[in-house]
Amino acid sequence: MTEESTTSSQRAIFNNLLASLGEAIGIPDLALDKNNQCIVSFEEGISINFFYETDSDTVVCFAPIAYFANADGKEALLARMLKANFFWQDTKGFTIAMEPETERLIIQDKQKPSYFADYDMLAAYIDNAMTLVQKWRTTLAANLETDEKDNTSGPEPPETSLGNFVIQV
Repeated sequence: MTEESTTSSQRAIFNNLLASLGEAIGIPDLALDKNNQCIVSFEEGISINFFYETDSDTVVCFAPIAYFANADGKEALLARMLKANFFWQDTKGFTIAMEPETERLIIQDKQKPSYFADYDMLAAYIDNAMTLVQKWRTTLAANLETDEKDNTSGPEPPETSLGNFVIQV
């Protein structure tokens, strides 16, 4: 099997899982776009971003938590997040990170498509991501003094190669 056909088959595996997810949530054509990206936004205000990296045949997943700009008490919460990242003990396997340009907090992960063995595994993964984002949003809201109560919005992130394909669920 050539490298190109392996990439195509791995991408197809992940697209099949997205199609199963789409059927379950009422979006029949859910799939990676031409830029290898799919963003699913849920009613809870949480967006799960999937990006298929063809060079490594991996799926990158990330979900924004909140912006940290103009917030007092950041240092204590950043220390708490670093501790949560330690052997992923309080992150459900994700890593908490901060975008340098925007100070937007995200959770992120990178897996081979085969990690998501079936629809149930992908659904559990998304559920874990949503639970984690909501947990940290609640923690931030309870512990940060900000100019605005809603610190989930903020400046637009810098342009990336990921595109802007969004599906609202």
